[in-house]
Amino acid sequence: MKYSVETKKKAIEYYLVGYSAQKVACLIGANEATIRKWINEAKMKCGKNPSYYVSLTSRHMYESLSNYGIVPQKTGFEIFPDNIPKVYIRDFIRGVFDGDGITDIRRFRSGFVGSNNLVNRILVELNRCDLSIFNTKSKNICYFLGGKKFSRELFEYMYNDSTLYLKRKYERMKYICNN
Repeated sequence: MKYSVETKKKAIEYYLVGYSAQKVACLIGANEATIRKWINEAKMKCGKNPSYYVSLTSRHMYESLSNYGIVPQKTGFEIFPDNIPKVYIRDFIRGVFDGDGITDIRRFRSGFVGSNNLVNRILVELNRCDLSIFNTKSKNICYFLGGKKFSRELFEYMYNDSTLYLKRKYERMKYICNN
């Protein structure tokens, strides 16, 4: 049976928001093997973890976001804002981790990647200036990684009494800490 491009897109959207391939098959009216084929094709096109973008056409919205440091092509120029209230620093760091955190489940370690300013400030806030910062091939981008002990400390710091986080990163950190 032939399916429209829109039907395929809808099936992949359902899958990306958390429906199982079996549930998507029921919703779309296709068999599960077809749904899995579409999902695998989509993964090949956009990588293992697809990324998304936001397009703004409102000048007011663009200027408002710019005032908060959200600017185009900021990779390597991220800054750790000075005006974050102390009670929200942990939330900010967890948000950065959700976006640019490193979880190496093969070597049981974790860390951050970003600009020198951002990475250094995170280490200061975590009171872990003992960890080495490494430069990447890309200009202005560096990273640090800590082992299992650091990962456990980071996990406790970020997720203790927290309800808002990226589940995928949380699960990977939990795996690192428990194995």
